Amino acid sequence: MQWISHLKSRILDVFRNIDRDQDGRISKKELIDNVLASKFPTNSLEMNAVANIFDTNGDGFIDYYEFVSALHPSRDPYRRTLDADQINEEVKCLPELFSCP
Repeated sequence: MQWISHLKSRILDVFRNIDRDQDGRISKKELIDNVLASKFPTNSLEMNAVANIFDTNGDGFIDYYEFVSALHPSRDPYRRTLDADQINEEVKCLPELFSCP
């Protein structure tokens, strides 16, 4: 989000700018190269880690949905439940399953 604010652009505009062939997806390399070319204070090692986070399905590409959900995970209705979330749900259910006399 800081990078997008740095560019003073909307998320869709940023994605379209990176997606030069307009196929609806960008490669991790395209994302990394674009961010590095923008002079945003980061490095290729850090950006490689970021690109891996954006590529949630691991296909080597980032579609618009992945791009937006990585930037705004709380707005993602299809967000995978984290292990911590699952553990918390199980702990909430435990008192209902067990009762002490």
